[in-house]
Amino acid sequence: MASSVLDRALAINPNAATAWMVRGWFHALHNQPEAAIEACDWALRLSPLDPLSYWTTGGIALAHLYARRFEEAIEWADRTLRDQPRAATAIWIKIAASAQDIVRCSVRQPHLKLSTSQSPACASLACRRSEPPCQIPHLQPVRLIRPARIHQAMATR
Repeated sequence: MASSVLDRALAINPNAATAWMVRGWFHALHNQPEAAIEACDWALRLSPLDPLSYWTTGGIALAHLYARRFEEAIEWADRTLRDQPRAATAIWIKIAASAQDIVRCSVRQPHLKLSTSQSPACASLACRRSEPPCQIPHLQPVRLIRPARIHQAMATR
C-alpha cells in the first residue's frame, strides 16, 4: 500500500525530494539498503540545501546499518548529528553501529572480553591489564541528560 502511494507521488512529481526521502526510509525499514541509499541520495541531489536533510542522511545511515557497513553508518549518523544534534534516530544508529564494531573488535582481538556484570543488556568492554586496549577512534561517549535536569532547564525559561 505505502509503496504504491510513493510510486504514484513520484509519478506525479519526480522532483519531489521529500517523496524520495520517504521512499528511502521505506526501503531502509524493509531491509533493502541499496534501494534506500539510492533513493535518499537522489533526494539529496534534488534538494541539497533542504533544512530537513538530516532526515535523508539519517535514512542513509540506517540503510548502511542494515547492510552491516558499520563505519559508513557511523559517518552518516555523524553527518545527521551535525545537521540536527537532537536527532535521536541518528544517536541510536551510532550506538548500534558502535556496539557492532566493539563486538567485531573483541572477536579480532581475543585478549578482550565482554563483561555483563550489571545486566546482559548493559554489556561493556573489559580489557585485561596486560594487553593493549582496543582502539576504536570513532567511539565518542554519549552524554545523557537526566529527566529532572530537563525539567529544571524548562522551568528556568
